[in-house]
Amino acid sequence: MNLSYIKSNFQTLLARKDLVRVLVHKRLREKHVGSILGYFWTFYSAAFPLVSYVLVFFFIAKIKIEGVDSVWQYMLFVFTGLLPWLFFSRSVSEGVDTINSSLDLLKQAIFPVEVLSIVSVTETFLAFLFQCVVLLVIAILTSGINPVNLALLPFFLAALYAFCLGLAWILSIIGFFLRDLKEILTSFISFMIYFTPVVYAKENFPEKLWFVFMINPMTHAIGLFRGIFSPERFSDYQSLAVFMPLSLIVFVIGYISILNVKQTIGDMV
Repeated sequence: MNLSYIKSNFQTLLARKDLVRVLVHKRLREKHVGSILGYFWTFYSAAFPLVSYVLVFFFIAKIKIEGVDSVWQYMLFVFTGLLPWLFFSRSVSEGVDTINSSLDLLKQAIFPVEVLSIVSVTETFLAFLFQCVVLLVIAILTSGINPVNLALLPFFLAALYAFCLGLAWILSIIGFFLRDLKEILTSFISFMIYFTPVVYAKENFPEKLWFVFMINPMTHAIGLFRGIFSPERFSDYQSLAVFMPLSLIVFVIGYISILNVKQTIGDMV
Protein backbone atom coordinates (compact mmCIF):
# COMPACT_ATOMS: atom_id res chain seq x y z
CA MET A 1 0.00 0.00 0.00
CA ASN A 2 1.56 3.27 -1.14
CA LEU A 3 0.80 6.88 -0.32
CA SER A 4 -1.01 7.55 -3.60
CA TYR A 5 -3.41 4.65 -2.93
CA ILE A 6 -4.18 5.97 0.56
CA LYS A 7 -4.68 9.50 -0.79
CA SER A 8 -6.96 8.28 -3.59
CA ASN A 9 -9.12 6.27 -1.19
CA PHE A 10 -9.34 9.19 1.23
CA GLN A 11 -10.52 11.51 -1.54
CA THR A 12 -13.15 8.92 -2.49
CA LEU A 13 -14.20 8.72 1.15
CA LEU A 14 -14.69 12.49 1.32
CA ALA A 15 -16.84 12.29 -1.81
CA ARG A 16 -19.19 9.91 0.03
CA LYS A 17 -20.38 12.58 2.45
CA ASP A 18 -23.92 12.37 1.03
CA LEU A 19 -24.02 8.64 1.76
CA VAL A 20 -22.86 9.29 5.32
CA ARG A 21 -25.49 12.00 5.81
CA VAL A 22 -28.30 9.74 4.57
CA LEU A 23 -27.22 6.83 6.78
CA VAL A 24 -26.78 9.02 9.86
CA HIS A 25 -30.24 10.52 9.35
CA LYS A 26 -31.67 7.03 8.94
CA ARG A 27 -30.05 5.82 12.17
CA LEU A 28 -31.28 8.85 14.10
CA ARG A 29 -34.82 8.42 12.81
CA GLU A 30 -34.88 4.72 13.65
CA LYS A 31 -33.36 5.32 17.07
CA HIS A 32 -36.00 7.85 18.15
CA VAL A 33 -39.07 6.51 16.37
CA GLY A 34 -41.91 5.94 18.84
CA SER A 35 -40.02 7.80 21.58
CA ILE A 36 -42.01 10.32 23.62
CA LEU A 37 -39.04 12.61 24.31
CA GLY A 38 -37.36 11.99 20.96
CA TYR A 39 -34.08 13.87 20.62
CA PHE A 40 -34.36 15.17 24.19
CA TRP A 41 -33.12 11.74 25.30
CA THR A 42 -29.75 13.03 24.14
CA PHE A 43 -29.76 15.47 27.06
CA TYR A 44 -31.26 12.97 29.50
CA SER A 45 -28.54 10.41 28.74
CA ALA A 46 -25.98 12.84 30.14
CA ALA A 47 -28.14 14.48 32.82
CA PHE A 48 -28.99 11.26 34.65
CA PRO A 49 -25.38 10.13 35.31
CA LEU A 50 -24.43 13.75 36.07
CA VAL A 51 -27.01 14.01 38.86
CA SER A 52 -26.08 10.55 40.14
CA TYR A 53 -22.36 11.38 40.36
CA VAL A 54 -23.04 14.72 42.08
CA LEU A 55 -25.26 13.03 44.70
CA VAL A 56 -22.81 10.22 45.39
CA PHE A 57 -19.46 11.99 45.27
CA PHE A 58 -20.32 15.53 46.41
CA PHE A 59 -23.07 15.00 48.98
CA ILE A 60 -22.33 11.48 50.23
CA ALA A 61 -18.60 10.92 49.73
CA LYS A 62 -17.96 14.69 50.19
CA ILE A 63 -15.02 14.63 47.80
CA LYS A 64 -12.73 17.68 47.88
CA ILE A 65 -11.24 19.15 44.72
CA GLU A 66 -8.99 22.19 44.60
CA GLY A 67 -10.89 25.21 43.32
CA VAL A 68 -14.27 23.47 43.61
CA ASP A 69 -16.22 24.75 46.60
CA SER A 70 -19.90 24.70 45.65
CA VAL A 71 -22.26 22.13 44.21
CA TRP A 72 -22.57 24.19 41.02
CA GLN A 73 -18.80 24.21 40.57
CA TYR A 74 -18.64 20.47 41.13
CA MET A 75 -21.52 19.89 38.72
CA LEU A 76 -19.64 21.84 36.05
CA PHE A 77 -16.46 19.91 36.87
CA VAL A 78 -18.24 16.57 36.39
CA PHE A 79 -20.14 17.73 33.30
CA THR A 80 -16.91 18.78 31.52
CA GLY A 81 -15.44 15.37 32.27
CA LEU A 82 -18.56 13.34 31.58
CA LEU A 83 -19.43 14.65 28.11
CA PRO A 84 -16.16 13.73 26.35
CA TRP A 85 -16.09 10.44 28.24
CA LEU A 86 -19.62 9.53 27.12
CA PHE A 87 -18.79 10.37 23.52
CA PHE A 88 -15.62 8.28 23.69
CA SER A 89 -17.21 5.29 25.44
CA ARG A 90 -20.24 5.19 23.15
CA SER A 91 -18.14 5.63 20.02
CA VAL A 92 -15.84 2.70 20.79
CA SER A 93 -18.47 0.40 22.33
CA GLU A 94 -20.78 0.84 19.32
CA GLY A 95 -17.92 1.09 16.83
CA VAL A 96 -16.58 -2.35 17.72
CA ASP A 97 -19.74 -3.95 16.34
CA THR A 98 -20.26 -1.84 13.21
CA ILE A 99 -19.09 -4.51 10.75
CA ASN A 100 -20.77 -7.47 12.46
CA SER A 101 -24.08 -5.61 12.72
CA SER A 102 -24.03 -4.68 9.02
CA LEU A 103 -23.17 -8.01 7.40
CA ASP A 104 -26.42 -8.09 5.42
CA LEU A 105 -25.59 -4.69 3.93
CA LEU A 106 -22.07 -5.80 3.05
CA LYS A 107 -23.39 -8.97 1.38
CA GLN A 108 -25.95 -7.22 -0.79
CA ALA A 109 -23.72 -4.65 -2.44
CA ILE A 110 -20.17 -3.42 -2.84
CA PHE A 111 -20.35 -1.21 0.21
CA PRO A 112 -17.38 0.80 1.56
CA VAL A 113 -16.77 -0.85 4.93
CA GLU A 114 -14.92 2.20 6.26
CA VAL A 115 -18.14 4.24 6.07
CA LEU A 116 -19.83 2.09 8.74
CA SER A 117 -17.66 3.43 11.57
CA ILE A 118 -17.99 6.98 10.26
CA VAL A 119 -21.78 6.75 10.43
CA SER A 120 -21.72 5.30 13.94
CA VAL A 121 -19.24 7.84 15.35
CA THR A 122 -20.92 10.78 13.58
CA GLU A 123 -24.32 9.90 15.06
CA THR A 124 -22.80 9.91 18.54
CA PHE A 125 -20.86 13.09 17.76
CA LEU A 126 -24.04 14.99 16.90
CA ALA A 127 -25.45 14.14 20.32
CA PHE A 128 -22.17 15.31 21.87
CA LEU A 129 -22.41 18.65 20.04
CA PHE A 130 -25.93 19.21 21.39
CA GLN A 131 -24.69 18.45 24.91
CA CYS A 132 -21.80 20.90 24.43
CA VAL A 133 -24.30 23.67 23.69
CA VAL A 134 -26.12 22.87 26.94
CA LEU A 135 -22.78 22.85 28.79
CA LEU A 136 -21.85 26.22 27.30
CA VAL A 137 -25.09 27.78 28.55
CA ILE A 138 -24.61 26.30 32.03
CA ALA A 139 -20.98 27.47 32.18
CA ILE A 140 -21.92 31.03 31.20
CA LEU A 141 -24.75 31.19 33.76
CA THR A 142 -22.74 29.74 36.66
CA SER A 143 -18.99 30.37 36.71
CA GLY A 144 -18.59 32.23 33.44
CA ILE A 145 -16.22 31.32 30.61
CA ASN A 146 -13.16 32.91 29.04
CA PRO A 147 -14.21 33.65 25.43
CA VAL A 148 -10.58 33.40 24.25
CA ASN A 149 -10.57 29.71 25.23
CA LEU A 150 -13.43 28.98 22.86
CA ALA A 151 -11.06 29.48 19.92
CA LEU A 152 -9.62 26.06 20.81
CA LEU A 153 -13.01 24.31 20.83
CA PRO A 154 -13.27 23.54 17.07
CA PHE A 155 -9.76 22.06 17.08
CA PHE A 156 -10.54 19.96 20.14
CA LEU A 157 -13.79 18.69 18.62
CA ALA A 158 -12.01 17.71 15.41
CA ALA A 159 -9.25 15.96 17.37
CA LEU A 160 -11.67 14.04 19.59
CA TYR A 161 -13.74 12.98 16.57
CA ALA A 162 -10.61 11.80 14.74
CA PHE A 163 -9.38 9.93 17.82
CA CYS A 164 -12.68 8.11 18.35
CA LEU A 165 -13.09 7.34 14.65
CA GLY A 166 -9.59 5.91 14.42
CA LEU A 167 -10.25 3.71 17.45
CA ALA A 168 -13.64 2.67 16.03
CA TRP A 169 -11.98 1.55 12.79
CA ILE A 170 -9.36 -0.47 14.66
CA LEU A 171 -11.84 -2.05 17.07
CA SER A 172 -14.33 -2.87 14.30
CA ILE A 173 -11.61 -4.89 12.57
CA ILE A 174 -10.67 -6.75 15.75
CA GLY A 175 -14.35 -7.20 16.63
CA PHE A 176 -15.03 -8.76 13.23
CA PHE A 177 -12.55 -11.55 13.95
CA LEU A 178 -13.07 -11.67 17.74
CA ARG A 179 -16.80 -11.60 18.43
CA ASP A 180 -16.36 -11.48 22.22
CA LEU A 181 -14.56 -8.14 22.07
CA LYS A 182 -17.73 -6.08 22.57
CA GLU A 183 -18.47 -7.65 25.97
CA ILE A 184 -14.83 -7.38 27.01
CA LEU A 185 -14.63 -3.75 25.94
CA THR A 186 -17.89 -2.81 27.69
CA SER A 187 -16.56 -4.19 30.99
CA PHE A 188 -13.19 -2.48 30.48
CA ILE A 189 -14.77 0.94 29.80
CA SER A 190 -16.99 0.61 32.88
CA PHE A 191 -13.84 -0.01 34.91
CA MET A 192 -11.67 2.69 33.28
CA ILE A 193 -14.00 5.58 34.11
CA TYR A 194 -12.68 5.37 37.67
CA PHE A 195 -9.12 5.86 36.35
CA THR A 196 -10.17 8.87 34.32
CA PRO A 197 -10.65 12.34 35.90
CA VAL A 198 -14.41 12.47 35.34
CA VAL A 199 -15.80 12.70 38.87
CA TYR A 200 -12.57 13.52 40.70
CA ALA A 201 -9.17 14.98 39.94
CA LYS A 202 -5.91 13.09 39.62
CA GLU A 203 -4.85 14.55 42.98
CA ASN A 204 -7.68 12.67 44.73
CA PHE A 205 -5.96 9.40 43.88
CA PRO A 206 -2.83 7.89 45.53
CA GLU A 207 0.24 9.48 44.00
CA LYS A 208 1.75 6.10 43.09
CA LEU A 209 -1.21 5.51 40.72
CA TRP A 210 -0.98 8.85 38.93
CA PHE A 211 0.83 7.19 36.03
CA VAL A 212 -2.43 5.33 35.22
CA PHE A 213 -4.13 8.67 34.69
CA MET A 214 -1.27 10.08 32.64
CA ILE A 215 -1.11 7.16 30.16
CA ASN A 216 -4.87 7.35 29.69
CA PRO A 217 -5.54 9.43 26.52
CA MET A 218 -8.91 10.54 27.87
CA THR A 219 -7.19 12.21 30.82
CA HIS A 220 -5.63 14.65 28.37
CA ALA A 221 -8.82 15.00 26.32
CA ILE A 222 -10.81 15.89 29.43
CA GLY A 223 -8.06 18.24 30.62
CA LEU A 224 -8.30 20.06 27.31
CA PHE A 225 -12.07 20.20 27.43
CA ARG A 226 -12.12 21.51 31.01
CA GLY A 227 -9.52 24.13 30.16
CA ILE A 228 -11.63 25.40 27.27
CA PHE A 229 -14.73 25.80 29.47
CA SER A 230 -12.80 27.40 32.32
CA PRO A 231 -13.34 31.03 33.36
CA GLU A 232 -9.54 31.32 33.57
CA ARG A 233 -7.20 31.59 30.61
CA PHE A 234 -6.38 28.17 29.12
CA SER A 235 -3.15 26.79 30.59
CA ASP A 236 -3.19 22.99 30.18
CA TYR A 237 -0.59 22.92 27.44
CA GLN A 238 0.57 19.45 28.45
CA SER A 239 -2.80 17.95 27.53
CA LEU A 240 -2.79 20.01 24.33
CA ALA A 241 0.67 18.74 23.36
CA VAL A 242 -0.25 15.12 24.07
CA PHE A 243 -3.79 14.72 22.76
CA MET A 244 -3.71 16.71 19.51
CA PRO A 245 -0.90 14.74 17.83
CA LEU A 246 -2.10 11.48 19.41
CA SER A 247 -5.55 11.90 17.84
CA LEU A 248 -3.98 12.33 14.39
CA ILE A 249 -1.77 9.27 14.87
CA VAL A 250 -4.71 7.08 15.95
CA PHE A 251 -6.81 8.34 13.03
CA VAL A 252 -4.11 7.55 10.48
CA ILE A 253 -3.42 4.09 11.95
CA GLY A 254 -7.14 3.32 12.00
CA TYR A 255 -7.67 4.46 8.42
CA ILE A 256 -4.69 2.54 7.04
CA SER A 257 -5.81 -0.54 9.00
CA ILE A 258 -9.33 -0.51 7.57
CA LEU A 259 -7.94 -0.04 4.04
CA ASN A 260 -5.64 -3.02 4.54
CA VAL A 261 -8.43 -5.43 5.54
CA LYS A 262 -11.46 -4.14 3.58
CA GLN A 263 -10.84 -6.59 0.74
CA THR A 264 -10.41 -9.48 3.19
CA ILE A 265 -13.62 -8.58 5.01
CA GLY A 266 -15.45 -8.28 1.70
CA ASP A 267 -14.32 -11.78 0.70
CA MET A 268 -15.29 -13.28 4.06
CA VAL A 269 -18.83 -11.89 4.21
